[in-house]
Amino acid sequence: ARLRKSDGSFEKDFDPFVTGVNEHYVEGNAWQLTFFVPQDVPELVKMIGKDRFLSRLSEGFRESEGWRYNAPGERYGDFPVVQGNQQSMHFAFLFNWAGEPWQTQKWSRSILERYYGYGAGDAYLGDEDQGQMSAWFI
Repeated sequence: ARLRKSDGSFEKDFDPFVTGVNEHYVEGNAWQLTFFVPQDVPELVKMIGKDRFLSRLSEGFRESEGWRYNAPGERYGDFPVVQGNQQSMHFAFLFNWAGEPWQTQKWSRSILERYYGYGAGDAYLGDEDQGQMSAWFI
């Protein structure tokens, strides 16, 4: 989801995780919005290429796992997978569309354990968004 100028050229010094420079992205970044094509996931996989799609998505989950899939200080654009933000909530399920359902199982369980948790002191972080967060957990 790299920005293109009206003359067809791309922004220079582009970083998909920098939201300050990429002021056109709100509560997210270019990395996240690249995977936000829920209306046609098979075509997205085809356009990126299956191996590249899986590699990038896996890398994003590995990088975000240490942060519990959260964005400290509401820095949504600084991390690949931010479970408390709408454009990331379907990411774990994208592996199904690329033929690796075991990765969906792995990462959705990791989100349940690390982001939501099971203890009395655990709770989801972020906005409930009309039941979306608790519905994901259930």
